[in-house]
Amino acid sequence: MFDPDLSLVSLQRSSFAVPCHFSMKRRAVRRLVDLDGALSLVEFEFPAGGAELHVRLLASRTGEGGEAGTVSAERLGRVAYALWGLGDDLAGCYATLGDDPQLALVLSRYRGMRLFRAPDLYEALLVAMLGQQISVRAANACRVRLIDALGEQMEVAGVTYAAYPAPARLMLATVEDLRSVGTGVQKARYLHALAEAALSGKLQPEVFEDLSVEEGTALLCRVPGVGRWTAEVALLRGLGRVDAFPAGDLGLQVAVQRVFGLEQRPSESQLRVLAERWKPWRGYVAHYLWSYLRDST
Repeated sequence: MFDPDLSLVSLQRSSFAVPCHFSMKRRAVRRLVDLDGALSLVEFEFPAGGAELHVRLLASRTGEGGEAGTVSAERLGRVAYALWGLGDDLAGCYATLGDDPQLALVLSRYRGMRLFRAPDLYEALLVAMLGQQISVRAANACRVRLIDALGEQMEVAGVTYAAYPAPARLMLATVEDLRSVGTGVQKARYLHALAEAALSGKLQPEVFEDLSVEEGTALLCRVPGVGRWTAEVALLRGLGRVDAFPAGDLGLQVAVQRVFGLEQRPSESQLRVLAERWKPWRGYVAHYLWSYLRDST
């Protein structure tokens, strides 16, 4: 159960697809991914209008300006499987959520839309952190400037692709470097703390493997600059924890108000109580409600 077109549109409109980082044309997506130390340009394509996903390695190198790298077909398959959420049991998801008649319109409209992930928790946290307490437009502009200024680049067939700065590169950036791309002094310090957490191994998937969403959220909140909203978004987008639910998100609250016909926008605590009945698929409800909000405004 997979609708690539809905998934592609959702990705195109998300904060994870800033133009200098992603290339999207028709039913193909290209982006740089770090695959076991090899910076790799990978293409994900859904040819001939079907749902079959083709994955191609277009270029790869080890280290900045280094030699060509090698990536196995098996490794490419694993990254595609993870990034496109192909392991998510949507049949089970819809069976659970189908008991809520107020979600029927949203579920019908976005049926088959999967949740695209960042390749790792570090990138998911970085994207979320750059979006804290500013408008979507300002956040995207900041992301583009950060990638342009500090991200590693690769030119393939005359087209330049860029990646978010690796933790080591972000760690070396000065506060002034980060302020020049649009962050304040405090957020620059938080970005350094994020880079340090990544370099120390605190963001590795195995650290969170046996933790509940609540426990994982609490652990991430120990990183300076990471609050509950940032942690929950990152768990959803970076680790594919499909029950993570950022109830503090204003857009999510507005979407629930519209879909459920509420007179007032629900508070974070009210939304958490409401979402209890959507376990263990609260993250997919959030994903669909965000899409509904974007499409209805």
